[in-house]
Amino acid sequence: MANEITVEGDPTPPLPNVLYRYFDYNGAVLQESYFCEKHTPKGVWINTGGYPGTRKFVLLSGRKRWAYPTQEEALQSYIKRKEWHQVHLARQTKLVDHCLHNALDGRIGYNYQLRESSSYAEEW
Repeated sequence: MANEITVEGDPTPPLPNVLYRYFDYNGAVLQESYFCEKHTPKGVWINTGGYPGTRKFVLLSGRKRWAYPTQEEALQSYIKRKEWHQVHLARQTKLVDHCLHNALDGRIGYNYQLRESSSYAEEW
């Protein structure tokens, strides 16, 4: 592949020259490409800002990485991040609704906190 560095006779997998990451901005899903500046045994250093001093270390193994060697892996990571955000925002919304209803009904104090037997608490 043109996006990889190989060393002749080296049995290790090739190292990427470019890493990818998806992000969103005002509802649009965008892709960033980052050129690898330096390779190490554990990962690569990438330039994240286009000027010196904006480097970031990215692991090339593990479950979570900041950027990925293929666009497909980067897109899957973006989708998982957004699913995680959606679950946690839904939980926060339910908690805010509970607190708001307690405040509007005058239920103030620890007696009105979520209990283990509550259907909402079971989702946590």
